Amino acid sequence: HILLGRAAKHDSQHGRAWRALTTAMQLYAARGSMVDAARAAVETLNIFIAPGPRQEIADRALAALGDQDPQLEAMLIIQRLRLRSLDSERERALEARLAVLRAAHSFPDVEANVAGYAIDRALFAGQSEQAIRLSRQAHRLYIAADDAEQAAAVLYGEAIAIGHVGRLDEAVRTLHALREFSSRAQLRLFEGLAYQGLAGILYNRGQIAQ
Repeated sequence: HILLGRAAKHDSQHGRAWRALTTAMQLYAARGSMVDAARAAVETLNIFIAPGPRQEIADRALAALGDQDPQLEAMLIIQRLRLRSLDSERERALEARLAVLRAAHSFPDVEANVAGYAIDRALFAGQSEQAIRLSRQAHRLYIAADDAEQAAAVLYGEAIAIGHVGRLDEAVRTLHALREFSSRAQLRLFEGLAYQGLAGILYNRGQIAQ
């Protein structure tokens, strides 16, 4: 089910991916394999759907996993932090535990998601230029972690942020980079988003024929 979910997610079939991965979580949990259930949860939490169900999945997976696997625990923590809706005490506790795990271990996927979390916080604080700078670092980290989909998502977010601050020529270059990257990685969702972004900028500039 995890492999089916990954394949569906890669093909931008997020509903199918969600069903396959949540089924995998339930099957592993029923067998008492909390590490495998957590691994399926990490995959599920990267699906682009509303945050509410993902928050519940992250909370359940963290509670069931405990400290059995530091990499999965760190990934679940950073994913839960990125989903927000935490009271300040729980947020501080999760951040403190994440700091302990990062000090003891070096996991490329965790570091990439920490960079993604920094982007989230910059955008939430209205710091678009900081988010743009962080996006470039995060894109490289996601590539190093062999996570092409999240690398594409960061590049798309960077293009949107650049457009919001009015640097449309730079946004066009970033969208072209996204289109090329997504094409090589066979990420149809982000390739389509790149074309949509480019078309929107051309339309706003009155260059409809292009």
